[in-house]
Amino acid sequence: MSNGVASLRSELTLPDGVAYLNWASQGIIPNGSLDAMMSLLRLRGRTDVDIAEREFEGADRARSLAARLIGASAAEICLTTSTSVGLNIAAQAIPFKPADEVLLLDAEFPANVVPWRNLERRGVKVRTVSVAGGFPSPELLDAQVGPRTKAISVSFVQFHDGFRNDLAAIGSICRKRGIYFVVDAMQGLGVCPFRVKEIDAHFVATGGTKWLVSPYGTGFCYIRQDILDRINWLPAQGWLAFEYLGHDFSRIINVERRLMPGARRFEVGTLPWHDFAGFDASLKLLLEVGVEAIYAHVARLYDRLAEGLSTIDGVTVKSCLERPARSGILSFSVSDTAGLCEFLLSKGVFISHREGAIRVAIHGFNNEEDIDRLLAATESFGKAEG
Repeated sequence: MSNGVASLRSELTLPDGVAYLNWASQGIIPNGSLDAMMSLLRLRGRTDVDIAEREFEGADRARSLAARLIGASAAEICLTTSTSVGLNIAAQAIPFKPADEVLLLDAEFPANVVPWRNLERRGVKVRTVSVAGGFPSPELLDAQVGPRTKAISVSFVQFHDGFRNDLAAIGSICRKRGIYFVVDAMQGLGVCPFRVKEIDAHFVATGGTKWLVSPYGTGFCYIRQDILDRINWLPAQGWLAFEYLGHDFSRIINVERRLMPGARRFEVGTLPWHDFAGFDASLKLLLEVGVEAIYAHVARLYDRLAEGLSTIDGVTVKSCLERPARSGILSFSVSDTAGLCEFLLSKGVFISHREGAIRVAIHGFNNEEDIDRLLAATESFGKAEG
């Protein structure tokens, strides 16, 4: 049981002298989540235990926890194995016709591009909106909406510079224009507060491997209840999309089948149950602490980092520092960004090199010492280069 943000770091096994600031690339799985995974896996190694019911209960729990995280109902959640799966569900479920179009920002991560490009073979047009070296805005998207625009798909947080999109304003535009609103929430969900009903999205997709500190092979897709009732075909269909006799599989041949109620009908096949045991434990931990509390902590560390970088010669901050646009990601560059990246890694400061910048990703598991270690190493590198 967590006792607040201060206790989060104790949930990890981190070597001494390491500042892990790479959550936007890969989250570290907490010890309790690893234990939950191994516990279920060990049961799979026994012949005297039938764990099928436990696995189905774990999936039900995962849907409920995911729903709590974003402020939805469990009936609006289907479990997936990645963000890409969820975005493909959205792309295939929206009733596009030839010459319809979808709007994307020009700096989207490929997971939020490829599923839409795949629709081009059906005559759907994918139009990218340029931010011209600046930052996105709802007004910029609104100005590009045309008579054939069917959907807008954006990231909650841009992967390379951490810009947090104004989803409520974009959702309002989509509602007024009568178009579908899709959100890639992979970056930001778990560290930034997110209430899906306030943004009026039709679909939200995420994976668990980054800020949700969960194993590979976990994720979920939110599908708004009112459009669930309007989707009259499934892009893919598996046997677990149907109701049988509860979880009694003693008779499944020639038994009347009905599609699962809600979003579960989009779950095509058997899920990696042990991975979702870790997902359950990780979401429970984050929810116990509270995403609002986590973000308040991250915001303080972000301030410390931004202020520290402002005192180091040669540093150019690439992220938007306006508070509504901040997330857990701050990106900056120097004259030799690639060299600084290698130097930081050699000093035990784990970050990413993305789009010509150092991407720093701060979570509730971090502390002041992590930020100070990064700042000291960056300043040291600058002096050595000078």
